[in-house]
Amino acid sequence: MYEPLRAAGAAAREMLLLAAAQRWKVPVAECVAQTGAIKQIKTGKTLSYGRLAAAGKLPVPQKPALKREDQFRYIGKSVRART
Repeated sequence: MYEPLRAAGAAAREMLLLAAAQRWKVPVAECVAQTGAIKQIKTGKTLSYGRLAAAGKLPVPQKPALKREDQFRYIGKSVRART
């Protein structure tokens, strides 16, 4: 299920980026996904994923861009266990 889940996550990320760009009336290229939010690069404005629920109404991308392995935050990295 690794590849289908990667594609689903990538599609959701693209939809969230588009929703934020539409709200701010800026190009999608000016937005990045970071730690549970979308940030507009030029202004530093952020919107949490929760505030972008309207993204669920957008068309689902059929071939979303996947992250490169060097962009992974957790996959392939040691994670300290919580106690």
